[in-house]
Amino acid sequence: MALSLFTQISYLEMLLVCAIAGFKGGAAERWASLAIFLAWVLQLIVSFAFFHARSQQFTELSLLFVDGALAVALLVLSLIHVKIWLGVAMLLQSLELGLHGAVMADYGLPYKTYIAFNNLTSFFLLFLLLIATVMERRVRVVKRRSAESAVSGIDRSKAELLVAA
Repeated sequence: MALSLFTQISYLEMLLVCAIAGFKGGAAERWASLAIFLAWVLQLIVSFAFFHARSQQFTELSLLFVDGALAVALLVLSLIHVKIWLGVAMLLQSLELGLHGAVMADYGLPYKTYIAFNNLTSFFLLFLLLIATVMERRVRVVKRRSAESAVSGIDRSKAELLVAA
């Protein structure tokens, strides 16, 4: 199965965003990146394993199960870490679940529309993870700098007292 340039770029995007979130993000971002990465690996395994399968319904059901597990993982993470972006990520994932249901129920949704919408929600999920990681990193840097300035301010006041004495 040959992979298109768009597919290769999206795989690279997935790896980069998950790696950045895994190494630079807070606890919520690290766990979410791990859940997203594992779901992506499971989807690849299902897609490649059943590429030549006669039953498209079984492949869709397997992908629905993987996306459902990711939605549950994001829901649990949002309840544990109480982050708004995790709730939004879970809602994006539930949109993908609805899309799988529409395809499986055969509501006449064109396959290209299904792929485009699935790719779009996946892109927004990764974008949300990247923005959350950058914001979490920024909060940690600001807290560290304020703590350092508070410590240096205390040292300056002690030095002024020593000079005055």
